[in-house]
Amino acid sequence: MKHSKRQPEWPEEHAHYLFKRLSRSERFTISLVYFKTWRRIVNLKTLKKNERAYFKHYLKEIHARYYLRVVKGGGYVKTSRLILNYLISKANENIRAILLSLEPYNLTIFVQAIRSQIELNALLKKYIADANYHQKHIELNEDRSKVKEFETVININTLVNKLGNETLPYKSCYDELSLILHPNPSAIKFYAQAEGTPTPDGEGLFQPRINYYFDETITSTKKYDEWFNNYLWLFLSLIEHYLILIDSLKNDFYINDMEKEQFQSFVLSEVINNNKKEILKAANSAIKNNDDVTKSVNHTIQRILKNTKDNDGE
Repeated sequence: MKHSKRQPEWPEEHAHYLFKRLSRSERFTISLVYFKTWRRIVNLKTLKKNERAYFKHYLKEIHARYYLRVVKGGGYVKTSRLILNYLISKANENIRAILLSLEPYNLTIFVQAIRSQIELNALLKKYIADANYHQKHIELNEDRSKVKEFETVININTLVNKLGNETLPYKSCYDELSLILHPNPSAIKFYAQAEGTPTPDGEGLFQPRINYYFDETITSTKKYDEWFNNYLWLFLSLIEHYLILIDSLKNDFYINDMEKEQFQSFVLSEVINNNKKEILKAANSAIKNNDDVTKSVNHTIQRILKNTKDNDGE
């Protein structure tokens, strides 16, 4: 990876951001959650003020999407909504993992969180491009030894490779981080903070840093601080791209006819329960006017269902 200098920018308002477009009460709820739950892990001494601003901003943006696309709506759920719950919750966890890996450095958590976000973006890209895969993905076989017997999920490396390095250095960074995450020579040298140039005779290969107290596995130095910071900014870029991708995922589906029938029953039950007064009023009015009670009640329910669909986007 070609390292760049620390970027000085601060979060700016863009059209795809959602938090500020929520109602005042909705913004207050999310801000309260941030204050009580996430603020303490964002206010790290390791982070610059603008870096803290980005983490605060992205946690709120992700929570806004969680509220709008997972929480908001009926008490019933369907598979597409459960998948959204996963996609949004995972991004939130990746942000928290990055923050918790910085004081002191925890390379395993740090690298795993970045790789996880790259994989998440790769899956989102596939979902957007292939609605059929999005629909059936949750039921596909995960055991690669049975790939000849059942339709199997696409290997995540394949999806990452398809992202390439055009939008962001997805593939090159994923490959570099994989070398460090697994027990390869690169990982051994990183943990030992081994510095120096190998000599032809094999002597004086490295000058490892050994921490006597073992209170931290990787000591903060200018070189290693720069490495972590460069990848920190890459991770923030991954989250920015993630927000654009998750908003582009509009596929809505039922995995089969049974789920569709169950969903429609849940909707009808909730509508009747939440609108009993209005439905009874329609029935009583029909009786008084000597109208068809069944027809009047069905008309009222259909009107409520239409309004529910328009408001919830279900």
